Formats: sequence, C-alpha cells, structure tokens
Amino acid sequence: MSIYIKLADFADCQKICDMQRIAFNDILTRYRDYDTNPACETVEVIQNKFRQPFTKYYFIMKDEEIIGAVRIVEIDKSTRRISPLFILPQFQNYGYAQLAMKCIEEAYKNISCFTLDTIKQEKKLCYLYEKLGYLRTGKEEQLHDNMTIVFYEKKFQKTVSCNNFHNINSFICETLQSEVFFMDEWYMWNAFFTTGNVLDYLRYKSIQDKIWAQIQFSGRKPMKFQTMGLIVKEQNIGEQDKLVHALTATNGIIKAFVRGAKNIKNQKCAATSLLTYSRLTVYKGRESYIIGDAIPERIFSKLRGDVVKTCLAQYFCELAITICPREQNAEEFLKLILNSLYLLSENKRSAQLIKPCLEMRLASLAGYMPDLRMCRICGEYLCDNMLFLPKSGTIECADCHRENGDMKILLNRSSLTALRHTVYADDNKLFSFALPESDLDVLNEASENYLKYMFEKDFSTLNFYKTIS
Repeated sequence: MSIYIKLADFADCQKICDMQRIAFNDILTRYRDYDTNPACETVEVIQNKFRQPFTKYYFIMKDEEIIGAVRIVEIDKSTRRISPLFILPQFQNYGYAQLAMKCIEEAYKNISCFTLDTIKQEKKLCYLYEKLGYLRTGKEEQLHDNMTIVFYEKKFQKTVSCNNFHNINSFICETLQSEVFFMDEWYMWNAFFTTGNVLDYLRYKSIQDKIWAQIQFSGRKPMKFQTMGLIVKEQNIGEQDKLVHALTATNGIIKAFVRGAKNIKNQKCAATSLLTYSRLTVYKGRESYIIGDAIPERIFSKLRGDVVKTCLAQYFCELAITICPREQNAEEFLKLILNSLYLLSENKRSAQLIKPCLEMRLASLAGYMPDLRMCRICGEYLCDNMLFLPKSGTIECADCHRENGDMKILLNRSSLTALRHTVYADDNKLFSFALPESDLDVLNEASENYLKYMFEKDFSTLNFYKTIS
C-alpha cells in the first residue's frame, strides 16, 4: 500500500466539489455550519479558488485510487495553510489522514510553518493534529453555541544542508536550545523510520557519530534532561544498539536510540528492556533522542513468566504509544499504566477488571471522556436496561433508543455503574470494585469498542491477547 498526494488541475473541480459534499456531510448534519462547511461550496467557488495563484489542490491517493483531497494555501514564502483536508468516509479509520499529512510535510519540506484549523468539539481531529506535532495557537472563534474553531500551527527548525562530508564544519546549522542540528542527519533519520532498513540506520549512525564528534570538539553541549520512564517498545538495531519507545513523566512518549544496549554487561541492557521502569538521562535532538544513562527502578519480571499477562501488558504498551501525549507532561498517564502493570503483575486484581479501567481512564485523560451521566434524550439516570453507544460515547435508555445501525452495548445496572466508575472515580479508587464475570465481559466489550471508535484503530496486540486468553 502506498499513500501519496497528486496535484489536481482545473478540470477536477467538479470531482473535488462532489467529494467534499460526501466527506463533510456528517459534520454539516451535526453542526449545521452552512456558511463555513466545505460541503456547501459550489463548483464555482472551487473554480475561483483554483484560479488563485497562491492555491493548490491535491488528491490523496492510495495506490492508484483517489481517497481524499487537500487544499494548500500559500500565506507567505515560509508558511502554508492546510484548508481543508479530507478523507472519503469509506476510507476513514485506517490512518490515511495521518499518512497524508506526512506526505504534505515532505512535499513542502522547505517550508518552516504549517497552519490549519478544525472544530474544537471534534476530539478525534484535534487528537490527530496534536499527535502529529501541531500546537494550538491560543486563537479560537466561536461560530455558534456548539461549534468553536480552534487554530493550530507547526513550526520546523530551519537548517542548512551540505553534501561535503569531508568538511564537518560546513555542516553546522542553526542552534536551538544549545543543540546542533544537521539536515543530513534529519534525512537519514527519516529514511530509517520510513523503511526500517538496517542500512539506513547505519548511514544515520555514521553521520551522527561525526556530528557528536564535532560537538565534543567544539565544546557545545546538547540539551539533556533526566526523567522517569517506562519502556513500552523496543527494537534491535544492528549488533549492539536498540531503538526504544519510552513513556516519560516529563516528555510523554519519546523514541530514543540506546547505544550498546544489547551488551548484557551494559547496565542499559536491563534498564531499557520492555516493561522496565527506569531513571533515564536523555539527550534531545531535533527528531530523535539518545538515552545516555539508564538505571532500572522496577522490572516487571513476573509478567514475563506468564504468556497471557505478557500479551495483555504489551496491549497496555500499545495503548500508551497510541494515546499518551508527546512533548508534554505525562505524569498522570505514566502513573496509571504503572499501577495497572503492578496490579496485573502481583495478581492484586483480575486482568478482566484492570483492562477496562485502564482503557476508559486513558481515553478520559487524553480528552475523550464519554458522557455517561444520563440518557442523552430523556435525561434518565438509571434504569434496568440502558444502551452504551461506543461511536458517540453516550448512553440511551431502552425506551428512547431508535435503531440506526450503529453499534450498541446493553448495560444492566451493575455494568452501567461500573462503566461510570472507570470514568468518574477518584484515582485511588479506580480499581476498587467487583463485578460478576458476565458483567465484566460486558464492561470489556464497552471499553475496547469505545477506544476503537475514538482512536480509529484496531489494536493488533488486543486481537492477539483475545486469541490466547
């Protein structure tokens, strides 16, 4: 599968118009923003935009099939605005929007700033952009009572490229926070993460070694910080090194190289292993991190002796990578996952109870708290049978519910109370309840399907866990 963007031309205006009507119809129905919604644009409006010298339209392609489109507007020489970007409904929930955004940034890699806006109430869209590194500018515009436009931007550090590998001094680029960045390092890093090829990693490492040598020679010190972190993913690189994902208290999820971590005599071997909570000394680069020192604080070794628990713990790790923030404080997220792993490791609570608590609380911390207070139609708080709607994160009583084809989960009084508990309970009481096994099954069904809809992802580790549990 290949996702890329293809420049559209004037003859495609009608096609773009038709696609916008399909893609934005659902949002138009929810917010009735007839003045701003792209679904309301006529082909004449799109044609006029096409004629603008500062506007370009692109089709988003999956192999040879059109799955969406994007408009790029030139604000000035260094800034571009994305307005709008959309994926057709039948291709949504596969991560194509994220891949399309990366294609756009690569196509405009000489641009130092991208801007965009979205609807604040659309939590999934906000999460997508924030996950990709877009930051809120602080500007918001309220169009009406239930619709607010929030503005984002993403800035890129300017660098100077040089092909002369023999003259290392000519590489030196702009310094940010006392760090030296190099375009060639950046390109090699991107190549490695795109292909996963060991040769690309070796090229990256070769350049990086030269860079670090230059830094030491020049007396410059890269920015470093110390933090506590849980290793949630590891990948062997070459004969001695590893690439890890760590959930850190201060910086959220980071990807970091660990040199010599596969040497069993090296302290970092244990400290940077999967499911290890460690004290980390981290050197921060533009797009990558390097773990200098690592001291293990707790190794969840008991989990490794149980295949089922190991699989569930790996699912927790995948949740962390997907949901937890990047470049932000994530102390609450880290504490929650550590508590879950501890309870699982020490058999303090059953896996069937820990899992939905973690799922629902993680989603709530990330800004995806469902509304479980009352029936969204009549306001009924509690009755014998209520329906949880994972797609909207709301509940309806049986009397108010009208079949529309969306997934629904029937909750009795016990399972509804438990589901509310996972969202609204105090942190120190989160895991403090009991349910019959049948109600726990319902609770798990509700929580995992809610995450599936909210984060538009089918978690592979969860599927594997369910096959062996």
